[in-house]
Amino acid sequence: MRISSLFLCIVVLYACGEQQQLKKYHNLQDQQLADLLGQLKKDPANKQALEALPYAYQTAMTQKAALIHETETGAGLSGERWESIMKEWEVAQQLNNETRAIPGAAQAITQWYNFDNDIATARQKATEAYYSQGLEYLLYQNRPYAQQALEQLQKANRLMPGYKDVSNQLRMAEDLATIKVVVDRVDYYNQSWNYWGYNRDYLQWRLLNDLNARSYRNVKFYTVQEARSRNLHPDKVVELDFTNMYVGNPFTDRYSYTRSKEITKPGPSPRDSKDTKSVGGDKITVKATVYVTKRLITGNGILQCRIFDAATRSNLLYDNFPGNYQWMFESATYSGDQRALEPRDWELINNRFSQYPSRNDVAKKIVEDSYNIMISRIISGVRFE
Repeated sequence: MRISSLFLCIVVLYACGEQQQLKKYHNLQDQQLADLLGQLKKDPANKQALEALPYAYQTAMTQKAALIHETETGAGLSGERWESIMKEWEVAQQLNNETRAIPGAAQAITQWYNFDNDIATARQKATEAYYSQGLEYLLYQNRPYAQQALEQLQKANRLMPGYKDVSNQLRMAEDLATIKVVVDRVDYYNQSWNYWGYNRDYLQWRLLNDLNARSYRNVKFYTVQEARSRNLHPDKVVELDFTNMYVGNPFTDRYSYTRSKEITKPGPSPRDSKDTKSVGGDKITVKATVYVTKRLITGNGILQCRIFDAATRSNLLYDNFPGNYQWMFESATYSGDQRALEPRDWELINNRFSQYPSRNDVAKKIVEDSYNIMISRIISGVRFE
């Protein structure tokens, strides 16, 4: 009868307690005990909570202790199941530690639990299971199973860093699971890349950095030189070629236009005029001619990208990505009445030409334009896995 009364008290206290749900507590018994502990932390003299504490503690700890039977008979459990058991015991131990810290708990509770050894055993069992499963997957010596082996071995190393030879096995699994993509050097049309202003193969390195930064799952990108030095056999290949690159000569175009504006003619100054009836106000038309000099340089190129499987030669991507750039500078002079000019005319008149951009500057703009279109297409539409 007393147990029933205490259980009813627990339910009432649970309903009236804090509503915050802590994710680390796995079941109702854990949460009920946690709520009681929360109330006692706020008010250690809470008599009703102190009376309910022994039963709540015993119920939660007994439920967790029942897992011991599973550990004694569960030799074939997976790493995931052992890790789940470990986490449940970690919750129990945390609750146990928090209960011990409550003033008066030592007098109220006569039987204490400790799950430290159980936690250590479950951690060991989970690590062994992950490690063994990883080695089993490695025996298949192919990429799909190597990727699964890598996942299992990473879990083992997470639970117990440096377990056995897990570091060596991880390297083997990672190498076998990784898709190796080689990015070839770029052909800059009929001129060397130095001609276009690059002191190294800019696009090759930029593409490598951008793609590696994307953190594709089990995919790494290498230059041809890196692959050779590491004796790697590529799974995929990326070829970049500018099939066209053109930078035009400076071109000058001249034209003119006329501005006209109707303004109010100012009247004579009172000091200068003897005729007091002449006050001005007549409308007159003023005109000016603007002479514009437009300087132009245009350029364009086509970046061709092919991504293919090294074994089958089948294409993952094969397309052209155009790049265009136009540089323009306008300046002007004028003749006539400046009162006819508009603000835009003054902007042109005040422009001062200094120099044309270099061939290299224009080429870089073309390359940038082509590359941005290409990398967007690769990221959104190419699957290397």
